[in-house]
Amino acid sequence: MSKIKNHLELYSRWITFTVFVAGVFIFLALPVMAISWSNRPFPGFLVEHTLIVNGMRGKNWSGAQAGLGFPERISRISGTEIIFPGMFLESLSQKQYGDTVSFFTELEDGRNRMYPSVKLIKFPPEDFIRLFWVPYFIGLIYYLIGIWVYIVRGRDTLPGRALACFCVTT
Repeated sequence: MSKIKNHLELYSRWITFTVFVAGVFIFLALPVMAISWSNRPFPGFLVEHTLIVNGMRGKNWSGAQAGLGFPERISRISGTEIIFPGMFLESLSQKQYGDTVSFFTELEDGRNRMYPSVKLIKFPPEDFIRLFWVPYFIGLIYYLIGIWVYIVRGRDTLPGRALACFCVTT
């Protein structure tokens, strides 16, 4: 029984270590990815991975001002059919700031809508702070709490490691 307990102890330590290492790489990669994304032409609305327009809005977002909103699903951009999120990003990355783009959407009941002139803008810095940097730093605080919990209690107890892993993954 003691041998099994020792193996479980060893596995839980390795899992915790792996989660901590992955967290470091994620925290280093996220700003690079977010800054890259924020430098692309922005249609003035956010979409989920299902291509459904997110209900989140910001000040002076051109797409939201044009009327695009939840729960519309993007089906075409300027005549190009959009089937998956990568196509959405690719289509927009071929455009420039200030370009006017038409968006075609589909509602839940099957009706279609067209937004003929949505201006592509630069993602507003204040919204970038609100939507990326604030959650990023909150996550970083959780990560640091996880490290602190691991140093104080994680080496000795399974609950300490579990809490540390929870904080890091949060």
